[in-house]
Amino acid sequence: MTDRIDHDLETLEQDIGNKLHSLPKIEPDIGFQKKLWEKLAVKYTESKTSYTHRKKNKNIFVKMGVIAASIILIVTLTWQAFYNPQKEVAFVEPLFFNIAQASSISSGFTFGTGFTNFREIDFEFSGMPAAPEKGQLIKLKKNNITTKDALDLARAVGMKNPEVIDEPESLSMPFFITDSAEKNQDQSLRKEIVVWREQGIWTYISPESYKHGENSKIISEEDAQDIAINWLEKADLLPQDGFDVIIKKPVFEEDATMIVILVPKFIEKFVGETPKIQFFLSAYGDILYVYWNFPTPDSSFEIPFASYEEALTALERGEGVFEAVNFTPKVQGSALIKQAEVAYQLAYSVDHTPYLVPSAVFYGEYTSEHTTENFKAYVPLTKRMTEKNCGNFSLESEFPIHKKTAKTIKERNHEVTKQELKEIAKFFNLVKQEPEDIYSADTYLGTGEEELSFNSWDGGWLYRPNRKVEKGEDITNEKAIEIAEQIANDLPVLPGDLGKGQVIYTGPGTGIYVTFPLLYDGLPVVCINSPGYISSLSVQLGYDGELWSIKCALPMELVGEEIPTLPPKQAWEKLVKNDYLISIDGFFGFMPGDRFTADKSEVEDIRLVYIPRHPEFARSKEYDLVYEFSGTAWIGKQKIKFSAYVDALK
Repeated sequence: MTDRIDHDLETLEQDIGNKLHSLPKIEPDIGFQKKLWEKLAVKYTESKTSYTHRKKNKNIFVKMGVIAASIILIVTLTWQAFYNPQKEVAFVEPLFFNIAQASSISSGFTFGTGFTNFREIDFEFSGMPAAPEKGQLIKLKKNNITTKDALDLARAVGMKNPEVIDEPESLSMPFFITDSAEKNQDQSLRKEIVVWREQGIWTYISPESYKHGENSKIISEEDAQDIAINWLEKADLLPQDGFDVIIKKPVFEEDATMIVILVPKFIEKFVGETPKIQFFLSAYGDILYVYWNFPTPDSSFEIPFASYEEALTALERGEGVFEAVNFTPKVQGSALIKQAEVAYQLAYSVDHTPYLVPSAVFYGEYTSEHTTENFKAYVPLTKRMTEKNCGNFSLESEFPIHKKTAKTIKERNHEVTKQELKEIAKFFNLVKQEPEDIYSADTYLGTGEEELSFNSWDGGWLYRPNRKVEKGEDITNEKAIEIAEQIANDLPVLPGDLGKGQVIYTGPGTGIYVTFPLLYDGLPVVCINSPGYISSLSVQLGYDGELWSIKCALPMELVGEEIPTLPPKQAWEKLVKNDYLISIDGFFGFMPGDRFTADKSEVEDIRLVYIPRHPEFARSKEYDLVYEFSGTAWIGKQKIKFSAYVDALK
């Protein structure tokens, strides 16, 4: 599986450069990759029909959106929190918005100069109507998927003998179901269901259909709709409430040539990610991939709305989404608003309960670099917190010793890594090869499959040794860390000092990954998605402790003069004034301090770290020095791990 990851990354680099380099290290399933490429390259034309079905549906599963990546930016989650101190009024916790970024879209939060510098847009409007003063927040039904539910689902969609593959302990981690009746078939061609239990997610992938069509007739739009609805009826999954059917034809044709989407009718206007059931079909009507996300209403209650002016302020500081084909990050532009309306956006609470949140949607013309195009922008119509310490933080840790000055860091020049490769190649007795093309330059080979190569997408390197045929006894995670640490310490050169190793779960069959942060002047470079560190050394071992690979990712270097830093106590004072960004374990994305609320948040550790200024980018030119306050928070009955970040520079 690791080989497939590296192959996918190399292909991405050759085709579209540094566009998706921040994708998780975990190997995506085939359906994810199909959806990913559709998101990357497909522009759709669509038609829409209405459909009402009254048959009872016995097996409704709620599916949260599978993460899709974009041309320049990776997907991020933005957040919104609702807070009402009156106990008799319903309490709604922070909500997460699944936003697919693109070159024409910017979203998320950052440090230093902030996203105002990233999204340099002047909004202009006149005669815009006032936003409603209040409206309904709609809570949707949450449906956890048990292992039994998932196996029943697999049988319902045609798997003869489904079995669960390597079910993880964490309920938020996905597991896979395959059909043991297909065990003699090539693994890459087997049908597969991917299930997220706690989130209520499932996807169905039929990769053997990518190779051929079972029918000889090219299907029409009507045929595509019938195929999708008949498939759902046969599996007893067709929604019993009314829905509309949208047919999309991708302009770029790879495997899927027709896309059928079912959307609910209980809300008139959606924006962004919507509840839906989505089918990818081949030209011959083969079902390649099914994406389920069709929650039904549970309850609703009234909330006060922000004004349109407040919504625009949120857009200007980097919240929400701005879409225009001529938008370029950090390039000045002006947006003339001609229309505003309210639509609903899908969001999730920390326990993955789905909500529909009212959002302001703006339409108009965006002018930048002498070109003018239509734009659409949207942001939730919810008010920011004004109370001090709305996260209810309490200090359960000692302040660290104040590091009074620190240097900044930057991504290291690639040529330095290429020089270090010579020493590493000598250590492993490898010989440099004559490159066949620019992508195979700086590659060293040994006997068999032994290989050391430079990774131009992140400036690091990857080593793969020869693999044994026989396997020994499985080792513990503690033993794996000990073995990996010895391997790392034996290397002749590293770009930084070795931090404390940790085992990272990367999916079934991928062995044991031990990741060490690389430290610069004693400080790590962190990220909020796995493995938690941007600049790192990862040692992949077999389950018996055999070395499978070593990867050095994003080496950095210290630059500039020593800069004064805030004392930790002053950083704490900024935290309780809501002047911070926060992330929650299990969700990718930042939330600003005036959008977060909790019943209680205990800070258990404080440290000084580097973090990318624009984490939504695959690469970052600027890194900031921040204090990381991490610990445990309680939101309702949900206990979560958090990390809050406060600017550390004076």
